[in-house]
Amino acid sequence: MTDTGDINEMEAETTEHEEIRRENEQLLEEIAGLCNRRDKTDVEKILLLGKIGAGKSSIINTIIKALSGKYIPKAKVGKGSTQSKTFTLERYTSCGVNAEDTGNVEELHIAEEILPHLPTIFDVAGKDNIDNEDLQEILELLIGGHIPPGTSIEYLEELQKEHKVGSLKETIFKKSRPEW
Repeated sequence: MTDTGDINEMEAETTEHEEIRRENEQLLEEIAGLCNRRDKTDVEKILLLGKIGAGKSSIINTIIKALSGKYIPKAKVGKGSTQSKTFTLERYTSCGVNAEDTGNVEELHIAEEILPHLPTIFDVAGKDNIDNEDLQEILELLIGGHIPPGTSIEYLEELQKEHKVGSLKETIFKKSRPEW
């Protein structure tokens, strides 16, 4: 014999799940409307800057969860202010979400409509001083599509030390590539 308290609890959970699913669908529809505005000609680029452990990668995973409806930890996260897991210039096209990440058929249809219009998020390894000339050059090249995906910040910093600040822009990474 089943306890009516258990049944009521299961029904409440199902209702709560359905409500969350409906809210998620509504948010996706709102995002689709914003992504398909007539005045929107280019995909936005969002650069996350901050100290080590500030939560840059965590916010990417949160965005992915909000858009897909499930937790998919694509950005590696550390534990607090002493551990950084981001060592390269990570790019998350379409906010890191792809069609396979979405849950049901309705969400898949909406997601496929908005995915190409979602911003690209750049996650940069945490730095204590973002006002320095070295990092500014690297960020300018990153945002401009001059640096190949997966290039480590350490490699770029070594190139700067070897050649001088400004040399990356002037000689090594002169050409921009839209796919980067």
